Amino acid sequence: DPVLQSLVAKQVLRYVDENLSAERGQYVFLQGLLRTVALATLSRRDRKAKHLAVARHLQETWREEAGDIAEVLASHYLAAVDADPEASDAVAIRARACETLEEAGRRATSLALGPEARAHFERAAELAEDSAARGRLLREAGTAARMSGKLDDAQRLLTAAATLNREAGLVEDAAHAECLIGQVLLEVGRNEQAREALDRAAAALGASEDTHLLAELLAERALLGFNEGRHEEAVELADRALIMAERRQLWPALVNGLITKSIAFAEIGRPVESFALLEHATRVAVEHDLALQAVRGYYNLADGVMAAGRLREGADLLQRGLELARRRGDRQSERRVLAQMTIALAYLGRWDEAVEIAYGLREQAEDVWAFQAFLFLPVVLAARGEIAALEQLPELTSPQHGLDGAIAAGRSVVLRETGRVREAAAGLREPMLATLELGTCEVPLVFAEAVQTAGAAGDDALIEALVDRVAAMEPGGRLPLLDGEAQRAAGRLALLRGDAAAAQHAFRRAVDLFSKQESPFGLARAQLEYAEVLFASGDPDDTAARLRDEAARVFEQLRATPWLERAEALRSAVPA
Repeated sequence: DPVLQSLVAKQVLRYVDENLSAERGQYVFLQGLLRTVALATLSRRDRKAKHLAVARHLQETWREEAGDIAEVLASHYLAAVDADPEASDAVAIRARACETLEEAGRRATSLALGPEARAHFERAAELAEDSAARGRLLREAGTAARMSGKLDDAQRLLTAAATLNREAGLVEDAAHAECLIGQVLLEVGRNEQAREALDRAAAALGASEDTHLLAELLAERALLGFNEGRHEEAVELADRALIMAERRQLWPALVNGLITKSIAFAEIGRPVESFALLEHATRVAVEHDLALQAVRGYYNLADGVMAAGRLREGADLLQRGLELARRRGDRQSERRVLAQMTIALAYLGRWDEAVEIAYGLREQAEDVWAFQAFLFLPVVLAARGEIAALEQLPELTSPQHGLDGAIAAGRSVVLRETGRVREAAAGLREPMLATLELGTCEVPLVFAEAVQTAGAAGDDALIEALVDRVAAMEPGGRLPLLDGEAQRAAGRLALLRGDAAAAQHAFRRAVDLFSKQESPFGLARAQLEYAEVLFASGDPDDTAARLRDEAARVFEQLRATPWLERAEALRSAVPA
């Protein structure tokens, strides 16, 4: 058009030719004032007609990909309403804008664009004409906020949705929103508030026959029971959820129930059944494209695999979970996996990565995953002699069940390394003895630090109690890495009693056990301690020097300065 080309030449208009622009193929004003004046020359009816014509043109041009320009489309619909708000079709046009944004929200969700999905759903909720629609859209916005890792925002949006649903008399929708609130609260460790939300969901459902929601609710209550240490109750609730879910093929509730039942089995001494259930649950989640549940499965599978000493396999499972979470844009599930990854990396000697992840999780948010990652940070910082960093750590705590021993051990490390040795050992006995009953992957790490603290404080009785408890375990409950750490502790006790032969036997056994694992720091410590005993008693075949040198190389790679200095001190030792 010569007129349009002339206006472009005069820099009144600009032709949009960018491939990725929602306005591609259109002419736009370069100056806002000219645009305002030009629009003012049109009547309200003409402005409305042109906005609708533009929306129609965009729909026809973009077709299936119109969701990519939802905001632009909605703006034209709303501008059409503003141009003639009293028109008979104003409500219908506004509804079309709402539908457009809702469609865009679902498209963004499918593309793992959590923040965009939330924005679309929230804007659509503002345009919705009735409470039912607003409640549904706010629930979708809350779910998207949770995926984006914005748990406080998710709780706020879901609470608003539940309130609207209750006011509208939508019992099942209100129950659904309350159940989702319970999920969010469990992730931030607010178990009491989670219970209240789940109770409200149950009250809302009442005698409802909706087995879909009831199965989900029972699965969440099972998880709450597990989190609070009520394992038998967790199994009972999970079983009730599974009966309903399996009959109706309600896959999310089915997988969640299986996972909770499996981890409860692990706690009550049924590890084989636990692992079988967990493998099956994860496989079902993957087969049915349930990303949230699959990530939870990988997280727990990795724990079991690492507890069995297969550390690299555990890290590989976590990597698969991490890739899935990132592919789906689920930031909160990503945090779950990263928290577990810090333990795997600590064992595998990838300490820089573990430290970076732990601090990163803490900077982003304070939830159960940030707490979990920080619990094991003192182990690395102490091994490196980074006292200033230890002193700057926040109070170590976690609302998760089963971490009392890890919390006590982590605090003891900080106290031990900052000179408060006797205070560090005080109160360790009970939480540590209870922790040894667990079959989770962090137990050997926690045990080693407790023994180190007890030794520094001269609390030989605590070391003996810990060693005796491990020795009394049945074979199926004794973790390979824990067995190695117990042998190290037994060697320490033998030295205190003046039994050099028993000490050599224990440390040699520890080296053999750690050699079969994938924990370089654990092996290096056992090698150094064995070398020290050999140097003290004489070593005609140079075994002590070889062990010392191998340990020193690992300590140097890990930047474990205090341990490296201890190894270097042996270089001047002369066999007796």
